[in-house]
Amino acid sequence: MSSRRRIAVAVVGHIASGKSLVRRMLVKCGARGLDWDDIARVLLKKGSPTYAALVQAFGASVLTKTGEVSRCALSSILLGSQKTLMVMNELLQPTIKRELAEQIARFKRSGRRSMIAVEVPLLSAEVAGFFDHRVWVKCDRETLIARLAARNHIEVAKAARMVEVCELSGIEQRWCEHTIDNSGRRHVTRRAVEFLYQRLLRSVDPGGSL
Repeated sequence: MSSRRRIAVAVVGHIASGKSLVRRMLVKCGARGLDWDDIARVLLKKGSPTYAALVQAFGASVLTKTGEVSRCALSSILLGSQKTLMVMNELLQPTIKRELAEQIARFKRSGRRSMIAVEVPLLSAEVAGFFDHRVWVKCDRETLIARLAARNHIEVAKAARMVEVCELSGIEQRWCEHTIDNSGRRHVTRRAVEFLYQRLLRSVDPGGSL
């Protein structure tokens, strides 16, 4: 199988829109899955240069009792304000982007599957260029807030503020040529994802599914 028959797909959307759900559904269809947060966790292991820079910038508030980076604390800081978001991006984005580009390149050289689906929380023009296709996971604002409040066990007002920061964070729907609406029931989303999966495969193999 040539590298041209392996495609990289970005799964993009606001917080609590259902990016993880859509990525998992694509994996169930046959894609390989990759989570931006998984890359970040590897790069933020205790003792790494990125770990040290993060602790220097935000202090022990980002750490668990064992000294590891707390994903929950990181999320709260990340979406606390535009200022903290900018600082976090300056610390993490360059390293994560390099690792992401390398993993996609390795997949296209040696992957056995036809597609890799990557959950991407922030899509810049540079990151958008890493992918053959970009999928926007759509969800209405009220549902976003309700899901985030329930998921993180926080007040609705705080969830609303986090969604607002996310909306201003630079996630660009304009770079996404495909849309999955995850505002409704899960089985509706699943059918849409299954249809999209086959459509994307046909884009590299017009003769049929891979």
